[in-house]
Amino acid sequence: MSTTPRTPEQLEADTLTKAERQLAEKHEKLVAGSVRRAPQGSKWGTKLVCEIRTRGLDGDWDGHTRTVATSDVWQVSHTEAVTAQLRKQRAADKRAAAKAEREVAEPDQAALDALGL
Repeated sequence: MSTTPRTPEQLEADTLTKAERQLAEKHEKLVAGSVRRAPQGSKWGTKLVCEIRTRGLDGDWDGHTRTVATSDVWQVSHTEAVTAQLRKQRAADKRAAAKAEREVAEPDQAALDALGL
């Protein structure tokens, strides 16, 4: 019994199907049918990419999608714009916390002078 050799297109289709099945089992954010090979010359090289549903600042689904490498699906949840906003907010929170810590650590000189200390 001889089997017909599989064409490169069939092998690629099998690879994509298997990758999508594995990703869908782990990540509810995967958009069905979106796994594909990255376009030639793209920033992803020859990796597989897919579309994911993204979350907004509040953590709820925001109705947008983002293209990511399949190897990055686990760590990406937001659009690039929301990610930038979150980074900006985290930096501001960190600065505010550091400022509050400095104010506690360094007593107000005017208050000390008023107390005669």
